Amino acid sequence: MTCRHRLVLGLAAVVILSGCNPFRDQQTKCRINPAYLEANVISPLKVPDGLEEPDPARAMPVPAGPRKGVVARSDGICLERPPQYFAQPGSPNPDGLPVAQLAMVQASPSALTPAQLDSAGSGPVLIPGASVLTNQIAQLLTDWAAVWSQRDVEGYFTFYTSDFAPAGYRDHGDWQATQRERFTFPAVTLVDLDSLEVEAQPDGSAKAVFVQRFGEAPNYRSVLKEMELDEGGPAGWQIRSERILDVL
Repeated sequence: MTCRHRLVLGLAAVVILSGCNPFRDQQTKCRINPAYLEANVISPLKVPDGLEEPDPARAMPVPAGPRKGVVARSDGICLERPPQYFAQPGSPNPDGLPVAQLAMVQASPSALTPAQLDSAGSGPVLIPGASVLTNQIAQLLTDWAAVWSQRDVEGYFTFYTSDFAPAGYRDHGDWQATQRERFTFPAVTLVDLDSLEVEAQPDGSAKAVFVQRFGEAPNYRSVLKEMELDEGGPAGWQIRSERILDVL
């Protein structure tokens, strides 16, 4: 095999293994990222002298199940996301994953502002290695999904600002009346924390983008959702706006 053939095969493998594989599930709605096609072919990773090669038999097994690890951004680029290894407390757990253990705040969270929590490095840890702000929003969304799934409409309202009124509703009261009707039907929702991206805004608010799955089994729907949140409310943050970026 010539070097040219090896290069062509290597590039093809990169495209197939990436989240932008044009032959995989079309529901991801991903377009090919030109950067992948321009990537250089490099030699396989070699273990330096004096170090031992890791034992593959001791690697963490990937949980079995149909969970998808692909997220399509609003611009069409595919992002690869790892599958969930732990179930979140209070969330549906059809695959029987171990429930995540939370490292709780030593001081009362209500006595500290989000900025103080961030500087102190304390707070619930749902996503190891993520910022305190991201973990705060992750906890809020986990609780929001649990209340949603329990069909506790009054508890659900506490997660939103008093003037929350998405497009298509006359005002906050009109939105609440519609939600009360919808909450009479059974359904569950799940926030995919592996997909969560949180960005602090200059005005002190936060923006969160994540994958939400909802509906009744087995006909769940998945969407890429964006929320804007303000400080306040019983949980420390409240949702001031939300919108669906894409249907997955």
